[in-house]
Amino acid sequence: MMADHREARWPARHRAPAGRLSTPRPSGGPHHALNPILAGALALATGLAQAATPADACTNLAAARAALVAMLDEPDAANQAGYVERIKAASAALDANLAAMAGGPDAAKADAFKPVWEAFKATREGAIVPAVKSGDRAKAKGLATGVQAGRMKDMKAAMGCN
Repeated sequence: MMADHREARWPARHRAPAGRLSTPRPSGGPHHALNPILAGALALATGLAQAATPADACTNLAAARAALVAMLDEPDAANQAGYVERIKAASAALDANLAAMAGGPDAAKADAFKPVWEAFKATREGAIVPAVKSGDRAKAKGLATGVQAGRMKDMKAAMGCN
């Protein structure tokens, strides 16, 4: 008869040291099931990381606007490209904020914000950025201070931005 009954079922790498109780793990390498407490904590942390607030949306809206305003006075094409990338990143983050807000307590704000945001992006991508790239900064500034300024005011009001 064996001295330790665990030796018959589990290889040594799956056993706790002598005198220590442990739940044996199934063989199969590093793909073990997660501890239920750890799995719950990860699920909670993931859910919190994906939650978005109106403040998050306002922050990303401000970042997109700041990059566009800076681009309006930038004559260098390479620097303009950098501003376009900043605008895209902030816009993608804002789109993610709006998606995360849908169905939550701030869904009405997101619903009011989104149609104005889509029109804002269309004008920015279809008229303002091309005007800046072509050197027609006067046209770009006219759009930015005209229709886009009104849309910005509407978006800030819808989301409750300062």
